[in-house]
Amino acid sequence: MSEKSYESAPFESHDERTLIEREKRHSSRKSSRSTFSMMVQDCQIDGVGSNISQTGAYFVTCDDISVELIIRDGHGERKVPGKIVRIETVSEGSSGVAIRFETRLLDV
Repeated sequence: MSEKSYESAPFESHDERTLIEREKRHSSRKSSRSTFSMMVQDCQIDGVGSNISQTGAYFVTCDDISVELIIRDGHGERKVPGKIVRIETVSEGSSGVAIRFETRLLDV
């Protein structure tokens, strides 16, 4: 495993992060009613802690989290390899997961 630097990870405000994420997008988004299943491949994720408490911890990593996303939509069922790029709490007990596909989906 190669050494990675975890020092001085950038932290922006929500507004700055939203602007940066918008600028990173390379293709337009469309709403979706597809169903998804995600298989996380065996991996170890290393990082440096930012904070810890009796009930949880937050750490920063430079490691990729590889997944296989199963998409069920009007095109049938397909397995698409990708990487997790963001996880955020949407509401109590509900999380949003952003995946970057390894190759573009041409039929979206």
